Amino acid sequence: MKIIDYMQEHKLSRADIASRLGCSPQYVSKILSGHTNFSFKTIADIEKCLNIHIMEASFV
Repeated sequence: MKIIDYMQEHKLSRADIASRLGCSPQYVSKILSGHTNFSFKTIADIEKCLNIHIMEASFV
């Protein structure tokens, strides 16, 4: 959801996000559909490239 929010906020297309992440627009579509299991490294790479926080720790 945060990637979609980021795209809308910055008026970016899947191709724009793919360019920033160094991947294909098809892979971005897969990410956005929720059918991807990410490693922590992949999440960290996405966060760094887009300068957003995807995961937030919640301590109870």
